[in-house]
Amino acid sequence: MKLLAVATSYYSDAYLPGLVEALDAATNSSLRIVIVDNASSGATRDLVGALAERSTSEILYVPLRMNPGYAAAVNEGIRRRADEDFILVTNPDVAPAPGSIDVLLAYLRRQEHVGLVGPSLADGNGQRSDHDCILPTWTGFWRDAFGLRRRSRLTDVSVVAREIPWVSGAFMLARTKAVLAVGVMDERFFMYMEDVDWCARFWRSGWSVALVPQARVCHWAGHAANKSAARRVVQVRLAKVIFVSKWHGRRSELLWISTILLECALKVALLTLRNPADPRVAGYRWLFRRRRDLWAGRTTSLQLRAAELL
Repeated sequence: MKLLAVATSYYSDAYLPGLVEALDAATNSSLRIVIVDNASSGATRDLVGALAERSTSEILYVPLRMNPGYAAAVNEGIRRRADEDFILVTNPDVAPAPGSIDVLLAYLRRQEHVGLVGPSLADGNGQRSDHDCILPTWTGFWRDAFGLRRRSRLTDVSVVAREIPWVSGAFMLARTKAVLAVGVMDERFFMYMEDVDWCARFWRSGWSVALVPQARVCHWAGHAANKSAARRVVQVRLAKVIFVSKWHGRRSELLWISTILLECALKVALLTLRNPADPRVAGYRWLFRRRRDLWAGRTTSLQLRAAELL
């Protein structure tokens, strides 16, 4: 049984040693790790070289001259596939429990109709993030924007594996056969929603997606996004514009853009009153000022500009 692990790095040197060590302990299968470096510092190359000398797995370092976004970086790693049977996509800021990858592999071997699985995720404080995920619509995004939707938690998460619409891209294991049928991630998503979109495409192609909570992974979420709260405000909303346009059409896209602009205007006013130094204010202002680009459908270019400017 051969496994390819694709990890993206964006100024993630502090997390990579722990990731490699945890991946080595999470499976007894033959493992090859591809670390795709999204224009991080040159020190990452030396660090990965040192990790390769200590690891029981083969490690390949793939530096990129610019940051093309998460989906594009993942795809760059997947293209380094040789003859592996399964492909693991992981963030750098995770720590799978010992044997957890083998738990996911065992599930995939038993359930041949399932093409993609995810584990139970918890943050550094042990707070579980499992929930009944639904494929989003613009109305769901609208409720999220104004705090009107409550997320339901899975019941019996410690024992019940089940098929669900999507699993988090922080740590997901795919059957190579299914990836070849579905295709790689949609690179129009710079950051966020690429995992939801990929899972939707698995379902559309006849492959199921499942959560296997017996596999446990700790995820220190958002280490790259937290470098700029303003950037996160922008990227989350732009990714949702692309998702709504792709899956629900132009009319829903325009309705969602209207929602974004209303949210931006309201939150700039509220946050400025509460705390003028709140970094999110810059993100909401940046989006509102580029409303003409939003209406014109220039969302992809806005994602790239946001990555550079914020």
